[in-house]
Amino acid sequence: MTQHSLSLWLGGVLFATSVSAAGAAEFSLQQTLAAAVHYSAELSANRNQSDALSSMADSARQLPDPKLKFGIENVPVQGSNRQRFTREGMTMQRIGIMQEYVSEEKRERKAATILAQSASSAAKAGVIKATLQRAAAQAWLDLALSHKVLRTAQKLVAETERQVDVQKATVASGSSPASSVVEIRMALLGMRDKVTLAQRDVTLARTRLLQLTGENIDDISGTLPRYQRLPADPAVLEQNIGQHPEVIEAAREADVAKARSAQSAVAAQPNVGVEVYYAHRADDYDDMAGVMFTVDLPMFKSRRQDKDLAAEMSRAMEAND
Repeated sequence: MTQHSLSLWLGGVLFATSVSAAGAAEFSLQQTLAAAVHYSAELSANRNQSDALSSMADSARQLPDPKLKFGIENVPVQGSNRQRFTREGMTMQRIGIMQEYVSEEKRERKAATILAQSASSAAKAGVIKATLQRAAAQAWLDLALSHKVLRTAQKLVAETERQVDVQKATVASGSSPASSVVEIRMALLGMRDKVTLAQRDVTLARTRLLQLTGENIDDISGTLPRYQRLPADPAVLEQNIGQHPEVIEAAREADVAKARSAQSAVAAQPNVGVEVYYAHRADDYDDMAGVMFTVDLPMFKSRRQDKDLAAEMSRAMEAND
């Protein structure tokens, strides 16, 4: 390890130690898991995303906003009446309102797609939570085991330090060779190295818990979980594999792909626009009114909408695989 890297590591250890000493506490495993979930910015962002998608689904069921249309039509640009608004009978000041009508089926399928995305986002939250809790539990367990190793190593050092004086006395009495004192001192140095390594592991575990929970966890409370065996019978675990967060997330992603396929299937349905207008002409001419309709013409369906539908169906099959 270079001198620069060693300095950085020691600085990080000292900083973590000072932060921990400022507000240290003991946490049980359940408290640690709850703190990690509460502290996670990723889970908070995921909840906001789900809420946003739910709001978008409500909006998708509505018709588009109407449009106000106004202007001047048929202004002469040549001849003696050019740029005059009152000399030509076809010149009119026109104002109207236009509303585009999207079929209810298209709006409902778009909303269904957004709701499927919201459900997929909620399922992803389960995966994030499970991953987060697994990491927090591992860090909590690392801290517990590191503390045990540290206490054991400190006890060995204390006992060995007492044995040094005893060994000196035996050498003085002639019952042991002088080299035995050197040997026990060498053993003591090795044990002190183990204490240093255990202190490093404790600091690393505390730092990891601080990163995951935002809490200065100095030590654990409560008993260690029974991690030596599975939490349930293997047959029961196999039967409930469908409740695993990642399996649920995959199922929700498949639902999104199906919803998009259903939305693409009705994409060729034409939208209809209706415009009602009123046109004012010069005083010598009568005013006019009218109704206009616009209709989408999916003339190249095989090149556009059918291609989009085929792509979404392929994605749906990919998600199911």
